Amino acid sequence: MHSGLTVILRSGCLIPLIAWVPASAWTQQSAAYTRGVSLLEQDKYAEALDALNQAIAENPKSSEAYRQRARCRTRLEDLKGALADYDKAIDLDPRNAAAWSSRSALKRRLADPEGAWADVANALQIAPGHAGAYNNRGLLRADRGDYKGAIEDYDRSVRLDPRQGLAFGNRGIAKERLNDPQGTMADYTQAIANDPSDVNAWSNRGILKRRLKDLAGARSDLDRAVAIAPGTRSRTAGSGSCITTWATPSSRSRS
Repeated sequence: MHSGLTVILRSGCLIPLIAWVPASAWTQQSAAYTRGVSLLEQDKYAEALDALNQAIAENPKSSEAYRQRARCRTRLEDLKGALADYDKAIDLDPRNAAAWSSRSALKRRLADPEGAWADVANALQIAPGHAGAYNNRGLLRADRGDYKGAIEDYDRSVRLDPRQGLAFGNRGIAKERLNDPQGTMADYTQAIANDPSDVNAWSNRGILKRRLKDLAGARSDLDRAVAIAPGTRSRTAGSGSCITTWATPSSRSRS
């Protein structure tokens, strides 16, 4: 199921955007579910988990409640619990493309590439306009060293959702692997513009600037990454500046 949306670009042009939404998402959800999703988006994971537990107790047939709890459990690093919830979400609604796509991303983390490929294929069969699924398939292609194929998937993802940051950042990494520093810089910069809280985009751009001998720019970007994620370990360079210990660019999947 999908709804037609219109996006106004900075140029003032209008383009249609297809937002794929699981059929179960259109059913009326409980107050506990709504509260849980809101808390999840605020990164209040423990509170979100409590609310989503309540939502599932109230409506154990809600595929979306299980999917959202799986997202929450993933952020809490309860990957086994997250996988069980994605399994349940798909059992309840086999056409929940978002659940298929997110389970693919989780299986990639769990070193199950065959399962990840199968799940993302199902997601795209159900919802050919699912931006997150293209991003996640791009990561799988990059894992195989197929950076050109990965870029094709990231291109599709950003065309479908030009306001996201993830696929821009991941495309930047693929372009860096293909020795395209200008394209890489442009994508990292766009990822930051779309999501200024994306610590990976800041750190990846900082790493690139350091390689390009822009040490002041690298220091600024890496310091910003540490400021966003204070728990990140860093070391202090001789100048007193904070340089993170990231050595290689980091990619991310969409859950």
